Amino acid sequence: MDNLDIYLRVSTDSQIEDGFGLQNQKDLGIKVSEKLGMNPIIHNEGSKSSNSDLIEERPILNELMFKINNGEVKNLWVFNNDRLSRNENVWNTIRLTLRKNGCTLYVSEGTKYNLESSMDDFIFGIMSEVSKYDNRIRTDRLRRGKLSKIKNGGWRGGPTPFGFENKDGVLVENKKESKWVRYIYDEYQKGTSIYEINKGLMKNGVVSRRGNIIWTQQSIRKILENTHYEGFHFYKDKKLNE
Repeated sequence: MDNLDIYLRVSTDSQIEDGFGLQNQKDLGIKVSEKLGMNPIIHNEGSKSSNSDLIEERPILNELMFKINNGEVKNLWVFNNDRLSRNENVWNTIRLTLRKNGCTLYVSEGTKYNLESSMDDFIFGIMSEVSKYDNRIRTDRLRRGKLSKIKNGGWRGGPTPFGFENKDGVLVENKKESKWVRYIYDEYQKGTSIYEINKGLMKNGVVSRRGNIIWTQQSIRKILENTHYEGFHFYKDKKLNE
């Protein structure tokens, strides 16, 4: 019985939870292997290296490419071709490796691409371009959605500043922490040194956002320089230039 090597990868942590998640990919890959009468072999990249499209920074894909070059893998399945890579240069390298070693690629419900066939290679090339275009449109839509949310006063994402918490996508006061933000500002306005403010926080057992009882002077300076406490914040999307 031939093997079907199933490559699983999520490109963002959020996709672990949604319809593109690892379990759904695995279930579909096994279903395709049963339909083809092949033995499924799982290669789970997970999400640890999701931010990089470079082969050398994704150990599971790197090992898989090595096995393809050695003739150990002849049938490969992916949920979508962008699971392999969205980087054009990297994707071309993968495509050439598959073609050179006679590795048949199966995508989604089992669509078969024998890249040694000129027609299959041509069709797959078109599908790859469509997929890349679709990803660009999706990314642009997400960026614009985030920017619109920020313009309307929504939180931009990530850890919130000390003294605030994220409630339904909007920053609201964390009363337990905010009194210490006021303490920092009041003491600084009186002329108290940052070193003394630091000692005061530690004396009162104030825990930092990272759960540290020991505050650094730099973290206090960042609070004093953070415009969120003055009621405004600058954000720029460099790609959209807005």
